[in-house]
Amino acid sequence: MAQFNRRTNEYVDRNNDLFEVVLLGDEHGGIATNRYAMDAWGRPKSIIDHAIFSATWTFGVPNRVWEQTDVDSTAFPVITSTYGPIDNVYVRSRENMLSVMSGTSSGIGHICKSKTFPRYQPNKGQLYSTAVTCPNPTLVGERSFGLGTSKNAISFVLEGDGENWELYARRIRSGTVETSEPLRQYLPDDFDPSKGHVYDIQFEWRGVGNVYFFVDLELIYTDDILGTLDYLSVQDPAMPVYFSSTCKEDGTEVELLAGCVDVASEGGGEPQTLFGSLSSGNDLLTLGAADTPTAVLAVKVPRTFDYNGEEIYNSRGAILDKLSAFCASADTITSAWISRDYSATTVDALTWSSLPDSHILTASGNSVAPLNTAFQTDFAAGKFTKVLGEFTAKDTKTEIVNTSKNSDFKLSPGDIVVITGTGIQSTGQLYAATLYYSEEL
Repeated sequence: MAQFNRRTNEYVDRNNDLFEVVLLGDEHGGIATNRYAMDAWGRPKSIIDHAIFSATWTFGVPNRVWEQTDVDSTAFPVITSTYGPIDNVYVRSRENMLSVMSGTSSGIGHICKSKTFPRYQPNKGQLYSTAVTCPNPTLVGERSFGLGTSKNAISFVLEGDGENWELYARRIRSGTVETSEPLRQYLPDDFDPSKGHVYDIQFEWRGVGNVYFFVDLELIYTDDILGTLDYLSVQDPAMPVYFSSTCKEDGTEVELLAGCVDVASEGGGEPQTLFGSLSSGNDLLTLGAADTPTAVLAVKVPRTFDYNGEEIYNSRGAILDKLSAFCASADTITSAWISRDYSATTVDALTWSSLPDSHILTASGNSVAPLNTAFQTDFAAGKFTKVLGEFTAKDTKTEIVNTSKNSDFKLSPGDIVVITGTGIQSTGQLYAATLYYSEEL
């Protein structure tokens, strides 16, 4: 059957090796169609961006989304292993934007990074988009933003030397800078980084694909690596969103301002997950004193783990779906508490058990077990925040399900959740809990 070829303005045999579909648009974002843009029946595919992470800082920098860490070297992304909450000093909301200040000690800086690692969806493109202003771009220092960890990153980097500035497209793999392309040569002569510009990074990853860097919606540079590497361009494409400022001259402080950020999967959809569950054990556990929460079950998403002898970042989180609780002897209150590893240090230091075929960790026990002892220490110090509390009637199973259609109860690396039972005017109840979750792929 013949098919019309718009390039040659004639009908051709679709089985002819010379047949191809015309290319529309241009290299700066026009719409292109080719055989791969159609399905097996020749019907055009439709690609719609699906946001997998978005944020603004209109009224603050929420700790539920972001955390802070520090640069301990003059070259990003070597960072400390110490994380903490947003301090609202070096990282804060200013003029309804994110402000990241470097401080004034050479070689020191600060990073605002997302708790979650937005997950790349296989065979889909990924697009990072933000709007950034860098006041006084010639100051000696470095501003950096994109997706990255200390081991892998794809980002824009602005460096000032006191008299001039340069903007780089940078890719880091396994802690080594593999691409660092100066971009000023491709920008308009009057380009001013101190003014607000939009910056985008698009990659056709699959492990080996090209990376495209856009400034003000124009393709500025292509990291043309397809067919050139015998390893992955980054070890793990699930990288946190980050913004950083680093001082490189004592007494000189630099600032980065950002308006918003989005990470989208091009043609993607809701994330794929694996079902899992954990429980307090096969036997009912004894709770402690009345009106005092007793920790019986805990789950932790570790930040790192060993992979072939190397410590790597854990990029997989989990979504808590349902909590089931039962008390055999008296009415109780079932509660869930959340904290971060840098805050609940006593609970974090416990000996945790691994779940089968997973890097998620768990712990359980009764009123005199190590879990409850550690929880009481951190609880007394105000290190845990109560997420929910529900009444559990005697001899009745209580099921607590997240009914929100818009907000998953998501755990990111570094999160710790503890489930407690609290006796109501009674001590020594027999209690059990089971937690159901969806683990990210």
